[in-house]
Amino acid sequence: MENIIIKKILLRTPQDVKTFCNLMNTTPRNATVVVEHNEYTVSGRSILGMFSLNLSEPVTLRVNIPDTETDFDEKAFLESLKEWGV
Repeated sequence: MENIIIKKILLRTPQDVKTFCNLMNTTPRNATVVVEHNEYTVSGRSILGMFSLNLSEPVTLRVNIPDTETDFDEKAFLESLKEWGV
């Protein structure tokens, strides 16, 4: 089983994208982090992938954390996303 986090976010500035990608790179290595907009899906860890999306509109963040990651603090992670929440 996995913990699945789905959140709508809006990244308003290039600095937001950089900060977001840095945050996503702190998630466990075996976690799946994807960002979706319309029919496009990119890795949330990739700054180039993120800039290929239409960031003038909200995007959907989908994070799958395996149950084996007992050190992952989901509450702190969601709190760190708060500034971009829609």
